[in-house]
Order: sequence, then C-alpha cells, then structure tokens
Amino acid sequence: MRSISYNILIFFTSLFLGVGIFNVFSVNESTGKALVLTNIEEPGNLDFDFDASNERHTYTCGDETGETNFKPVLKAWLAGVRFNEDIYCSETLKLAKAFSGANISLSEIDVNGDSQMELAIKTQCSMTGNCQLFIFQRSGKQAKQIFRDRNMTQLFGVSAKRNLGYSDIWTRDHGSWNSGGQVKYRFNGRSYVPNSCSDYEYQVTESADRKVAHTNEVATISPRPCSTMLAEFR
Repeated sequence: MRSISYNILIFFTSLFLGVGIFNVFSVNESTGKALVLTNIEEPGNLDFDFDASNERHTYTCGDETGETNFKPVLKAWLAGVRFNEDIYCSETLKLAKAFSGANISLSEIDVNGDSQMELAIKTQCSMTGNCQLFIFQRSGKQAKQIFRDRNMTQLFGVSAKRNLGYSDIWTRDHGSWNSGGQVKYRFNGRSYVPNSCSDYEYQVTESADRKVAHTNEVATISPRPCSTMLAEFR
C-alpha cells in the first residue's frame, strides 16, 4: 500500500526525468496484483537533460512520424546477435542517446513452448510509457510478424491458456495513474487477434481527514466489448 501523495511526487519526478515510472511494475495477469520489479526505462524515455523542443536538432533515430524500421534489428537477430534488454536506436542498433519514437526496446519470449525464442519489440513510445508492441517469429531465414497490438502497450505477458499450441498474450495500457485498459490476444493459426477486453482500476481509499489516500494492491477488472475499446485506437 502506498499513499497518493507519494505516488504523485514520484510520477511527476519521473516525467521530469523522462522515465516512465509505471514500468516499475509488472502485473500478475490472473489476479491483477502489482509486483515490484527493477526500474526499466521505456524506449522513448532516456537522457535526463533532454529538451523535447530541440530533439530534431540534437538527436534523430529514423522516422519520427509513427513508423519504425525493423529491418536492421531483425537482420541482426536472425544472424544470431543477442541483445540486452536495453534501449536502442532502430536504425543504428546503438544504445539510444535521447528520446525518440523510433527507439526500440527488445526482449525474447517463447510463445509456443518450442524453446525457440520470439523477439518482442516495443517502439513509438510516449512519455507515459505506452508503446506499440510487435512480436516476430523465426520462419526459416525470415522473420514473420505474428503479433501487433491493437491499442497501446505498457505491460505485456503470456497467459497460462493456450490455443493451437500458442500461449495467449495479454497487454495493458496506461490510462490514468491507477487505471487503463487490458486486452487478451489469442493465436488463430496465423497471428494473434483480440479475444477479450477489459478495464482495470486500482481503487483509492481516502483517510477521514482526506490527507492520505491508498490504492488497493489488486485491480478491479471490468469486462468491456473489444469493439468499443479498440475503436478508440483506430
């Protein structure tokens, strides 16, 4: 349990530093309970002295209009290059020096239990930590895209449920400091498609004098039609 005043102080300090504070937490997909991890910065959030107004004059990393070039990283990955869970420029594959939508963060996950790791790429991140998420699978000498989120993603993971040998994947986006949307995706034989959607919210309890407020450790999950939730991101 943590106070709202403490959370607000940390949140705005983090935005000032250019670090997405909500990346401090992972979430148990079945219970919604937050688990504290080490602070992992999002691809966009780097360089404490970064001045957004001067970004194009001081640092660029590929296309800033919403498209990221995956060719360099996929070519290196298929060739056997192993990447740390760090933040890279998508064009040069060098460690990122400043905020850029075309920065990428990489992680490897096994979505079908064959011990062959798939490559998850988060990119086009906002300052709040919401990103686009893509997952690629090796297919011979090529990389096949099997997943792209239909909303935005801050946190993601694999579920215990499987279909056609592939684990379900869940994603969460950050709406406000204590709430957002969650989407579960299921493999249909070719790629992942939305299977169920919901809102999540960590309830707030205020003290009698309204000076201190706490959030519950377990989020309230409210199912919502995917047709309405995902329409907001089209």
